[in-house]
Amino acid sequence: MQGPLFAYAASVEGAVVAAAHPEQRFVEVGVGPVRATLELTRALLSGPPPDLVCAFGVAGAFAARASSSAGAPLAVLDLALVGSDSLCDEGVETDAGFVSTQSLGLVADGQVMAAVEPTQRLADALRAPIVVGATVSTCSGTDARADDVWARSHASLETMEGAALGLVCARLGVPWVQVRVVSNRCGDRARGGWDLAGAVARLQAAMPIVIATLTGKA
Repeated sequence: MQGPLFAYAASVEGAVVAAAHPEQRFVEVGVGPVRATLELTRALLSGPPPDLVCAFGVAGAFAARASSSAGAPLAVLDLALVGSDSLCDEGVETDAGFVSTQSLGLVADGQVMAAVEPTQRLADALRAPIVVGATVSTCSGTDARADDVWARSHASLETMEGAALGLVCARLGVPWVQVRVVSNRCGDRARGGWDLAGAVARLQAAMPIVIATLTGKA
């Protein structure tokens, strides 16, 4: 085993962190579940096997709809660990509503669970809640879309990669954890309270703690 592998979607989320920690392994997986699946699979199959994958990045929050495990809705710039995630927009839209591929009997996977012990260890180190994530190919840029995704998932956070990365890890037998900072509220983008720069700054400040905790150097 070679220690953790740190995965991020876009360079704005992880390039500075990777440059500051050249002793660690990082992979930029790209935005969206398809690219994330391909790039993480390539990294896991082509290099020495890590003992854990740590996905990190920014996320939208269903702030008016869902609560964290600490009992309060997540706000912009809040930090959270994702304990479980799902591919939330794979299915069929019908007159009666959305039907997931799992409900259709086409796939067996529902929730993808993060590794419990390291997730809790990070939550303690960061003093952050553990929440439910929803992974989508199309983000919730309208209130109607946000309401629909939340109704399917009851998630606190929405990303475009989380569950895809978790599913790759599950298939290849590698534990995974997911660290996210809220950059916006899901729903109408004009009222989303966007602070991408602030979220990235908080993420960059948290990652040395994450790295130290996962490598036993805390």
